Amino acid sequence: MADYAGRIADRPEVNYVHGDGRSFLARSNDSHDIVWYPPRQLLSANATTAGAFVLSESYLYTSETIKESLEHLGPDGIVAAQFGEVNFEAKPNRTTRYVSTVRDALADVGVDDPSRHLLVATSSTDVGASVVSTILVKRSPFTDDGPFFWHFSELKDVIGNFGDPIDRFDHEDATGERVLLLLLGVATLFAAVFLLLPFLTIRKTWAALPRKPRSALYFASLGLGFMFFEITLIQRLTLFLGYPTYSLTVTLASLLVFTGVGALLSERWNAHPRRVVPVMLGVVAALTAFYLFGLPVLTDALLVWPLIPRVLVAFLVLAPLGICLGTFMPLGLGAVARLTEHSREYVAWGWAVNGFASVIGAVLTTILAMTFGFAVVLVFALAVYCVALLVLPGLLRAAPMAATDS
Repeated sequence: MADYAGRIADRPEVNYVHGDGRSFLARSNDSHDIVWYPPRQLLSANATTAGAFVLSESYLYTSETIKESLEHLGPDGIVAAQFGEVNFEAKPNRTTRYVSTVRDALADVGVDDPSRHLLVATSSTDVGASVVSTILVKRSPFTDDGPFFWHFSELKDVIGNFGDPIDRFDHEDATGERVLLLLLGVATLFAAVFLLLPFLTIRKTWAALPRKPRSALYFASLGLGFMFFEITLIQRLTLFLGYPTYSLTVTLASLLVFTGVGALLSERWNAHPRRVVPVMLGVVAALTAFYLFGLPVLTDALLVWPLIPRVLVAFLVLAPLGICLGTFMPLGLGAVARLTEHSREYVAWGWAVNGFASVIGAVLTTILAMTFGFAVVLVFALAVYCVALLVLPGLLRAAPMAATDS
């Protein structure tokens, strides 16, 4: 099996230790990303058929071993065990017994809800069994923050080997990742051509606009941050609403409606815009914390509700975020419009930069989610809006001519 496995024994970072697995763990102080117990039964199919395993005890599948394995995991490590089942549909003997043992071990380490820490998957086989079951166990709950893509290559490796020929017989060999990076390049090019390049026609006026780097950073932050929030929340509500199309429709509808409400309400704050900045910072931070930690609890509790009530809950739970985010653009546009007599051109520049960042952000969100997970992308969204709030006071300090403009 050396060629099939990629000759891992020859890799310099691989170290083989011959000995009993549980004894090795007990004597080790190391932590691991995975502790894996392969399906030993498949390697001894004849012994299984003869019933010899009934008389063969093993210390690898006891609750004590499971607890020992959990103690040797890293922060997000996984214990994996596999079993071959002769007739999984009728008698999943090994799987059910091991799952029961895992539940007992998790209870001993203080886990109240083992269902969130335990996954079982099956795959068919013809090597001495009908099905191989794989049981995955974690100390921390499994979440949907790390989305599953048909993604088997690190993006840094894809970038480094971008010029290498594509394997025509293996479409999973970095093909999709290259397409995604190519899409990012195409999106950047088209957004620049159609949104930014037109300003060459008014380059003299554009050159006279004050504080362009600061305003570009502000409006770009809004574009990126909004896409980070939007796409992450679409993903987080997919399980709750049942279908990705439902989540897409409800999330977009809610955010678009309530950002409009926020834009309308922002007129009341034009007289004292600087007082709004710390309030907005606190609200965005609080909402991000809620969507990170409170939203999963809420959606899990209401998952059994009928569809229409779930849609209403999802629609309303996004309302505060929409109202808050809706205030950013009008405040920024109003600020830059007061900086110069070329207010129309400056407002157009703000929209162009915002649109450019939004187009790139739609692709960049997927890349970041594949690399870090959606929870991290949500934190990125907060960080980007914090950058915008740090930049905004500098735009609000209008030039002296603002008074004559108004």
